[in-house]
Amino acid sequence: LWLLHSLALRAGASRRTAMFAVLALALLPKFVAHSQNNPKDLPATFAITLAMYAMLKAVETLTARDAIGAGAAFGFALTTRVHSLFTLPIAGLWIAITRDRIERHLVVAGFTTLGVGAIAFVALWPWLWPDPIESVPLAFSKLSSKVFAFPVLYLGEIYSADQVPWHYRTVQFLATMPLLMLALASLGLASIGLPR
Repeated sequence: LWLLHSLALRAGASRRTAMFAVLALALLPKFVAHSQNNPKDLPATFAITLAMYAMLKAVETLTARDAIGAGAAFGFALTTRVHSLFTLPIAGLWIAITRDRIERHLVVAGFTTLGVGAIAFVALWPWLWPDPIESVPLAFSKLSSKVFAFPVLYLGEIYSADQVPWHYRTVQFLATMPLLMLALASLGLASIGLPR
């Protein structure tokens, strides 16, 4: 939670907004439930938040030390969950929104982050050591295609988790998200681009 607070501040939020972000996560029923029922998601959440924080810091400072730190954090995040790859497009979107132009130093920092991230990923996952060239694609294909077929109760019917209707995730998100958070997120999205 402290790291989320730091990430929000790094992204330009006020202290009050950063505290609201922390409270929103801490009080989110799904987050609390996952921390009890699916605790492996907590290290992944921490690692992805750490990677995002480190990437934003590297974009801000453009120092070699911070780019290397961002790469190490990204590599660490990759060892926790395959969806930590989404930190790259999120960081890219952040750069596109906050930068008027892409400077040479930013490109160098980006490639440094990616290179160190790849090295850290392999270094932190001993299973990859004997043959990283073959093992990395194999790991990503297995992890990204793994489907857990546990039963899911949805709209009064039981489905296999890999056979839920296309609208399941949207309905599940809207049904489990507190209305206040949905309203505040809508206000936040609507305010993007408005003068401060």
